Amino acid sequence: MLFDDVDVTVLVERRLEGKLTPIPYVVRAANRKSLLEIQEEIRAAQADPPPYSKAQRLLPLWLLLPRFLRRAVWRAVLRSPYRRKRITGTVTVTAIQMFGRGRGWGLPLTSHTLCLTLGGISRRPQLIHEGGASEPLVEEREYLALTLSVDHDVVDGTPVARFASRLKQMLESGDEIPPTVVS
Repeated sequence: MLFDDVDVTVLVERRLEGKLTPIPYVVRAANRKSLLEIQEEIRAAQADPPPYSKAQRLLPLWLLLPRFLRRAVWRAVLRSPYRRKRITGTVTVTAIQMFGRGRGWGLPLTSHTLCLTLGGISRRPQLIHEGGASEPLVEEREYLALTLSVDHDVVDGTPVARFASRLKQMLESGDEIPPTVVS
């Protein structure tokens, strides 16, 4: 199943009952938005008072059900790709760096087909070959630990490798990701 839009799920911290709580938020049609538009939407979602849906009010009762039963119900609800997209988005982006310092890799357990996990940033020496210089230079640079998790039951490895290569190229060049990324 291919969708025209990429709906990205991110965790947004909101204050619920006096505690900061991570709440999933879906950025709809992220592939049609600029990075600034996405950032503004996420900031607005952080500031908005949380909507209390019927599902949120029933959460304490839901948690009383045995785990195997909750999993069975959740699998049945997400069986339809259209319903899954509406509820959980198509991909997820998460960052572990906001909860710690230093270098670190994230290995998320997710039901999404693709998950991009931003880890920590560390400084390491890098060998630099300046054009025509006889001696290479060693310079300290910042490196981001990034994990790309993919469900290979859904996506073949070759398009994922092309996507990862293009993403790496765009991140290293420092260019803004264009509104529409074509593989």
